[in-house]
Amino acid sequence: MPAKKPAKKLESTETAATPAAEIAIKPTRKRAAAPKSPAATHKQDAPRAAARTRKPAAPKPVFDPSLHHDEIAREAYYLWQVRGCAHGHEAEDWFRAVEMVRARYE
Repeated sequence: MPAKKPAKKLESTETAATPAAEIAIKPTRKRAAAPKSPAATHKQDAPRAAARTRKPAAPKPVFDPSLHHDEIAREAYYLWQVRGCAHGHEAEDWFRAVEMVRARYE
């Protein structure tokens, strides 16, 4: 194995001859310690902390047809008129009207 060459030492006359512009003092930055493994780069505490601070979602209100009875009745009446005022399909018109009003509020 070849021996390494010793580093060249500068004499005091060489440092005095260099202009001040070439000797710029660079600020040093503190670096964080390098992670030990690729898995160490993932921050696993953040999602847990966010989950603890999140408020639980309010339950979605359930559609109550009795609260919208007049609106459902009006829609069923319009469906009956569109059908040509034919009797025998009242339940079908009512159920379609319930679905139409429910879709408006969800």
